[in-house]
Amino acid sequence: GPSPAEGEAPPPQAPIVSEHWDDTKTYADQLERSLSLLRERIELLVKRRRETSVSLLEFGKSFVKIGEIESTYEDGTLPKALVDVGHHSEHLSIVYQEQADNETIQVVETIMYYIGLSNAVRDVIKRLQKMVLTRDTIENTLRQCQDTRHKLTKEDEQRKMDLEINNTTQRLDEATKEVISLDQTFQQELRRFHREKQYDIKQMLKAFVDLQQEYSGKMKTSWESVLPSVEAIKTD
Repeated sequence: GPSPAEGEAPPPQAPIVSEHWDDTKTYADQLERSLSLLRERIELLVKRRRETSVSLLEFGKSFVKIGEIESTYEDGTLPKALVDVGHHSEHLSIVYQEQADNETIQVVETIMYYIGLSNAVRDVIKRLQKMVLTRDTIENTLRQCQDTRHKLTKEDEQRKMDLEINNTTQRLDEATKEVISLDQTFQQELRRFHREKQYDIKQMLKAFVDLQQEYSGKMKTSWESVLPSVEAIKTD
């Protein structure tokens, strides 16, 4: 169609739809809070495992000490069982420590990664919102220039204002394109974020379940291995 006459308002800019930004920010906020709470719970579990590891080590040393004392009285099945259980407890302390280390690597690190990504999502939204404010400021400046242009009567002043309007219109176009371009990139990255998150959370859950099964198996096998020494204690 024909271009607008000098001083007249250009065609309205394409509206920038930003409603989804608020929804995405709310989602990112909720995800970060939930992940942070989960991280606290897992870190508490890891802390308790490490504390149990230390306790078992001391527990084992005490059993060994009692076994050594008993062996000075008799060189029988009781001292042997006490020493076996003591050394066994020391071995279990290592199992607890390894479990704590594995849970940190397999679970806590994944959680921390997605807490960081949730923060990054919010940062991009803040940047987009700031860019929209800049664009809106330019648009208001353009309207003011157009209003002023209609009131001017001197030709040289009109030419200067027309130049200002053209420059401001160009800035408005560039600002609008920048917002739209960043938003498109953001939406693409957001879709990738959801895809990867689904895969990574699944892998994290599977790793956690596998770790618990492996841990339970080690504990069962370990205690069963020391049972013969305990059952062999003669009580006659």
